[in-house]
Amino acid sequence: HIYGLTVYDDGGGPALYATGDFTSVGGVAAVGVAKWDGAGWSPLPGGPTFGGMSLAVYDDGGGPALFLGGTFTTLGGMPAHGLLKWNGSTWSIVPGSMFDMARALTVHDDGSGPGLYVGGVSAYPNIGNVARWDGASWFMLGSGVSSFVRALALHDQGTGGGSQLHLCGDFYIAGDGIPSHHVAKWITCQ
Repeated sequence: HIYGLTVYDDGGGPALYATGDFTSVGGVAAVGVAKWDGAGWSPLPGGPTFGGMSLAVYDDGGGPALFLGGTFTTLGGMPAHGLLKWNGSTWSIVPGSMFDMARALTVHDDGSGPGLYVGGVSAYPNIGNVARWDGASWFMLGSGVSSFVRALALHDQGTGGGSQLHLCGDFYIAGDGIPSHHVAKWITCQ
């Protein structure tokens, strides 16, 4: 199964990246994440030992990088907590990540600059299953949501506020006790 796709330029031109629960793709051994350059598939060496669930490209201050969300607990023996970064040649751990499962990733500028939004199941109750990372620090989205986040999307409703972050999942409560049956919108107060 392939769970996530995105386009990323690792310096050799834009290519399609896929993640999922595969051990090979197109006859090439690749565990959980692979690159399609238009002619063939190739693995990303040194990465996770099993597949991911989501991909996003985000510039955390060191240039655009590919972020991989999943159920990773380690990378090279170090704690990984659901989120890894590929800079085009090597994998690294995202500092402070607190997810048992990073199911959904998207990049959004809420007015304070672009951030990587991560949804899934948080390893820490105070994160509320969804959080924003600005490349240096993690931020809660209010009180979060009461359960698993499955997807994140941006939508501009045409009201002059620009794109807003929407999330869906297995939750019934969003924010401070607001009933929300599986769908919620994050509104940033400025």
